[in-house]
Amino acid sequence: AATRRLIRELVAAQPDPARGKSVAEGRTDLGAALSFVSRVQRRRCVVFVISDYQDEGDWERSLRVTNARHDVVAITASDPREHALPPVGFVTLEDPETGEVIELDTRHERVRELFAEEQRRRRDGLIDRMRKSGVDQLPVRTDQPYTASLHRFFRMREGRAR
Repeated sequence: AATRRLIRELVAAQPDPARGKSVAEGRTDLGAALSFVSRVQRRRCVVFVISDYQDEGDWERSLRVTNARHDVVAITASDPREHALPPVGFVTLEDPETGEVIELDTRHERVRELFAEEQRRRRDGLIDRMRKSGVDQLPVRTDQPYTASLHRFFRMREGRAR
């Protein structure tokens, strides 16, 4: 019952553009968000951090510190369309944080290969960063029901607790 309530609250939550953003840059700053949690939450608790973790900043130290005080669970949201480009011709991509715009011709196989390779490198790097920080990672895909991922994750944690 508590898990279902938590999920309902998370699904209904509206993003606050000011939270988790660096005032100076207007960019996501996971380190600042994690430091905030460590400062304001005194009692040990479970901290769910939902992100795509594409913040290029140095947030690993804050993650380790927060995880030492609390039980941090990294919910990694991903969309399969972010992992591979279809051969549809020219596409314009914009980074929503920096505003950087690039145009790619996805008909070229090498462009698609390089894109997929970069996404694999990012994913593997993230898995490694989480493992080194001692944080459990819960991957959630936008094209699949999140309930199956949650059930697997909680069964895994329950099995470890025994």
